[in-house]
Amino acid sequence: MSFSWKYPIFVIRHNGGFASAPLSGDGDEPVVALMLFTEEPAAEAFMKAVELDGEVRSLGNDREVAYLIAALRHPCTSVMFNPTLEGDAVIGQWTVDIATLAEKHLPLARSPWDYPVYVLAEGEGYSSITADVPGRGQVVALALFTDAARADSYSESAGIETRRRSLNTPDQLRKLLVELPQNVTVVAIDPLVTDGRRQAKTCVEISVLLEKYLPNDG
Repeated sequence: MSFSWKYPIFVIRHNGGFASAPLSGDGDEPVVALMLFTEEPAAEAFMKAVELDGEVRSLGNDREVAYLIAALRHPCTSVMFNPTLEGDAVIGQWTVDIATLAEKHLPLARSPWDYPVYVLAEGEGYSSITADVPGRGQVVALALFTDAARADSYSESAGIETRRRSLNTPDQLRKLLVELPQNVTVVAIDPLVTDGRRQAKTCVEISVLLEKYLPNDG
């Protein structure tokens, strides 16, 4: 079965944890599934149906879901999407074990940032930073921004005419990186213009990004 969702999705905060539903297990120990809802009214309706004293919380992206499920402990071994009450039983649209959800359905969780990210088209290429690195000579770093406002502020501070381009998925970012000229080997994350100089506190080798955060799953 295939199942997809859009963010935000919702959980029910309850008794210092999150609401879960029992599952039938092979052994004597109870097995439960964290309940996730793709619509807030559905979560509220479920709380009302089971007379649950809780609070609906939203999860805004894959990384927030991955962080939550990584913190779950036995006997919570699965996730149940859109549960409803049918008689005395809780039935979900889709139930999946946590390991499968993390490995196969949360690709964006591998990313060090949320999407979209932004680059600035400048002339025939993209805004970049150059630096001399001992043993390597001059290194060119693509300017990559995790926020549209930061990209716009950078362009204004640098006094350059640019066109902001959004990259909405890991695939779009990967495609751009592999098509860059060979002399662009680094990404400068959220660079700033200070005293007329383009600088960045955080730079990552493109090869590392491609291998660790942007694997070619296709």
